[in-house]
Formats: sequence, C-alpha cells, structure tokens
Amino acid sequence: MAAEKKKFLTKDDIFNVPLRIEELYIPEWDGVVFIKEMTALQIEQDGQFMIKNNGKPDYSKAIQIPTRSCARQVVDKDGNRLFSERDINELRQKHGSAITRISKAVRELSGQGTKAGDSEIAQWLEKNYPETLAEYREETGAIAEAEENFTPTPSDDSPSD
Repeated sequence: MAAEKKKFLTKDDIFNVPLRIEELYIPEWDGVVFIKEMTALQIEQDGQFMIKNNGKPDYSKAIQIPTRSCARQVVDKDGNRLFSERDINELRQKHGSAITRISKAVRELSGQGTKAGDSEIAQWLEKNYPETLAEYREETGAIAEAEENFTPTPSDDSPSD
C-alpha cells in the first residue's frame, strides 16, 4: 500500500476555499432552499449577540438566533442572501418549525452541532462564563419564558420607518 501523500495548505489555499452551500427541503413550505455555511465571524457574532453590556448572557436574545440565522444563511444557488436584516421581523411571522429546521441545518453545516454544549458558542460560554452557562442549563424553561415575554427592540439592523 502506497503511503498517502499529505497536502500542506498555504494561506492562499485556505483563503480560497469557498463556504459550503447545501440544499435543504422545508416540508412546511413544500420546497427546497439553499443554506450556506456560517463564517467564523458569524459564529462569533452570534455569541456576542447574546451578551449584555455588563458581560452577562441575555438569554432572551437566544430565541432570536434561529431567525437571524435564517435571514443570513438562506441563499440563492450562487450564495447570495435571499433575505436582509430588514426581513427578520417578517420571517418571525413564518413557520417556527421551518425556521428551526433551517437554523439547525446551518449549525450542523457549520460544525456547531445541535445539542446544548456541542456548539462553539456553548464552549466559549463555558470557558468565559461557566457559572451562567450552568445556570442556563438548569433553567430549562428560560427560552420558553423569554419567548412568551419577547418584545422586539429596535437595533442598528432594524429598518427605520
């Protein structure tokens, strides 16, 4: 058996690898969408999105991540976004199961896992805020409660009327 030749990557090799795009069937919409792998920056932004100015996690924002992910990562066949940040509020009015399906598939495609603790966000929280992540894991109803009490707040990404 011949020895396998290793390919050592250069900086240019790494920078020129495109993000993966996959098809995903959405039964709620009876059709297929393209989803695009998240960049490392987008993964970091999701982690930072959940942190308040005081450095503590804001669990109420966790419920917004699936819709944000859908708006960012649903693309056309060439990888161009279908939705803008201005579309997030309208996407929030669509099938929650479809948005969750897309978000989970995007996380899996991006190496983030789907179980609590599998994602790099959870690992980052574990490293930087272990007491708050442990508290969050104990409070299994935190997301449901936050969702019930959720009131959208204007942000820089929100459209201005």
